[in-house]
Amino acid sequence: MELELRINGVVESLEVAPSESLVTLLRRNGYTSVKQGCETGECGACTVLVDGVARPSCVLLAAQAGGCTLTTIEGLGTPDTQHPLQQAFRDMGAIQCGFCIPAMLLSASALLNRTAKPTEDEVRTALSGNLCRCMGYAKSVQAVMRAAAVMRGEASAEYTPSSDVGSSTGRQRALIGTSAGSATGKQFAVGINASLSVIGKNIRSSNAEKTVTGRANFAADALPKGMLYGAVLTSPHAHAIIRSIDASEARAMPGVRAVLTYSDVQRVPYASGGTSDIQDRYSLDYTVRYVGDRVALIAAETLELVQQALQNIHVEYDILPALLDPRQTLEANAVRIHAE
Repeated sequence: MELELRINGVVESLEVAPSESLVTLLRRNGYTSVKQGCETGECGACTVLVDGVARPSCVLLAAQAGGCTLTTIEGLGTPDTQHPLQQAFRDMGAIQCGFCIPAMLLSASALLNRTAKPTEDEVRTALSGNLCRCMGYAKSVQAVMRAAAVMRGEASAEYTPSSDVGSSTGRQRALIGTSAGSATGKQFAVGINASLSVIGKNIRSSNAEKTVTGRANFAADALPKGMLYGAVLTSPHAHAIIRSIDASEARAMPGVRAVLTYSDVQRVPYASGGTSDIQDRYSLDYTVRYVGDRVALIAAETLELVQQALQNIHVEYDILPALLDPRQTLEANAVRIHAE
C-alpha cells in the first residue's frame, strides 16, 4: 500500500506493508538516526515526533502514521544550524555512546514546545521514556534546563541544578579524594594546574557533533541495498526428535530466498564450548536438546516476510524425557541428551 507522510517538512509517498512498523519504514528509507532497540516500546531509542508528540515508533504501525507530520532528529536542527537543545547537550557533555541521544533530544523538544520553563521533575518525566544505557540522566537534565533558558532569551544564564551533581560544589567534592595508602584514610585536595590544556578543562567530545545531529553510525545502521533478513525457528521442547518438518509453504513465498532444515546441511559436529574437545553441537539437527534449539533457518527480503515464513514451517516432534536437574545426570539410567 502507498502511504503519504510529511517527514521533516517534506511530503513523501512510500510503499509500506500493512504490518510494517514505523521504525522499520523510516530506517529502510534512510532515517537511521531512529534507532532500533527493544522493539517493544520500552527503551525509547526509536522515539520520533508524531504531530509534535513523542512516540516510540517500534510499536506504531506505519499505516497508523498516514497523513501525520513526523519529525526525526534531522528535522530538529542541522549540523550548521543546531537547535539550542543540540547545542546544550554538545556543550555540557550530555552524551556518551550516543545511541539514545537523538530520541532523548526529541522527547525534550516535545516538552519545551509545551512549556517554556519546565521544572527538573518535568524534565525527568519527559525523559523517563528514554533508556540511557551508559550516561545516566544528570547531565541530560542540566542540558535541557540550560536549553530552556537559552530559548527564553537567557543566553548567558548558567543553569545550577538543585542537587550538587555537576555544580561547583559537586566539582569541588569530586576533587576530594581519599589516600589509598593512608591508614587513617585522610582526605586530600587535588589541585588543578591552570596551564594544563586538558585536565580541569571542559573538553568537548570528538563525536559530539555527529551524536547530537543523528549522524553517529552504529553497526545496525549499515543497511546495504538488497540486504536480506534472517530468522531462526526454534524448538518449544527441551528434548525431542523431529519426526517431520515441512518447509515447502515457506519456500514458496515470494521474497523468501532460503529455508534450511537439518536435511539441507551436512551433519558436522563442532564444540559449542569454543576450545573444548567435546563436539556436542550441529548447525541443524534432527534432535533438539533445549527449548530454543535451532530447527530451521530463514532468509527473506523483508523482516515481515521472515516473520510470516516462520509461521509457515510445520514441524511434528516426538517428545523425549528431558534432564532438568544436574543431579539427574549422575543416575545410572539417566537420559542421554547427546547420544554420541
